Amino acid sequence: MARKQYLEAQIESLKLSKEKQNRILEKVKMFLDFDKLTHDMVNELIDYIEIGEKDKRTNEQEIIIHWLF
Repeated sequence: MARKQYLEAQIESLKLSKEKQNRILEKVKMFLDFDKLTHDMVNELIDYIEIGEKDKRTNEQEIIIHWLF
């Protein structure tokens, strides 16, 4: 009985792993073959963006992009 439960747990784990692989593969395909960079694609690549305070003398701001890779 314990062996059966172990094997069923392994099967479920493999199914979840396969689903995760399929999601990753879909994302990779999206980035390998595109004509136009979309908002959704950018959201998949960027973790967050930091925008510094505006320098009153130069009117410039530092922008730091934190990528997910």
